[in-house]
Amino acid sequence: MLSHKPRSAAGGLADSSNAMLKRLNDTPECKKAFKDVFGVDEIELEPVTKALATFQRTVVSSRSRFDQFIAGNKDALEDNTMRGLHRSARPPTATTARTSPTTSLTTSA
Repeated sequence: MLSHKPRSAAGGLADSSNAMLKRLNDTPECKKAFKDVFGVDEIELEPVTKALATFQRTVVSSRSRFDQFIAGNKDALEDNTMRGLHRSARPPTATTARTSPTTSLTTSA
């Protein structure tokens, strides 16, 4: 579960969260909207997180080239995109230092 507590390092997420909350609280329309929806007088990070999550669930992407590829159109992605996709789908190594998807992608030539 994600924590609603921002990081506290100077110049980090806490600073930007605090600035965002100040802007929201200084905007009468936002204060009214959050009061109407969440019943709060002061906007805090938790209801902002809930509002953003609700918004993100409503976002529908257009039919991207990646969507077309996943649907079976093997020609939808350009060669350089395919190389990057295959590279990111490989298990991580000590030199990549990143998390990779656990699925492997194959294409027929």
